[in-house]
Amino acid sequence: AMILIRVLMRTTAVARASVSNRPKLNMALSMILEGLILIRQLLRIHKKHTSSDLVQAWFRTLHGISTTFGPLRQRTAALWDKILEKLHRHGTVAKRRLLRFVDICLGDTLLLPALELGDWK
Repeated sequence: AMILIRVLMRTTAVARASVSNRPKLNMALSMILEGLILIRQLLRIHKKHTSSDLVQAWFRTLHGISTTFGPLRQRTAALWDKILEKLHRHGTVAKRRLLRFVDICLGDTLLLPALELGDWK
């Protein structure tokens, strides 16, 4: 792939030098050359960052994330099940209270911007 990109870059550079009297074509060839340079850099970075040690490090990181958030997800699911059980047990009164709480939270014009900005004062 690198050889093909190098050949295309040289061909584009020669073509760009030969059409110096046509500014639009020269600009188009310059853009193509810049795109090829970008692709070459991306391939170099990809080649540099794909050693077996780095791949193993990525797998270790993903495993660490899954072991951290897996139990959290299970606890959240258990908490949600308990909430649903209580809502079912207490009937319409609890549902009305929950809906009223949600309406108050959504009706508060300062709550959502404060949450977005992280302003807890």
